[in-house]
Amino acid sequence: MCQLIIDLPDANTALSCELGAAGFQVAFATARMYRGGLQRVGSELQAIATMELG
Repeated sequence: MCQLIIDLPDANTALSCELGAAGFQVAFATARMYRGGLQRVGSELQAIATMELG
């Protein structure tokens, strides 16, 4: 089985709504950890997608 996992920033509510309307479901939540200062997430970061195999 192959799954598409999309790591979506909380601030991207528009894409979250679109994905929900397309049938995507929340499978799990992740936490971003930074060394040093907190990183700023701007509008240029939309989502991160990876293939989970196995």
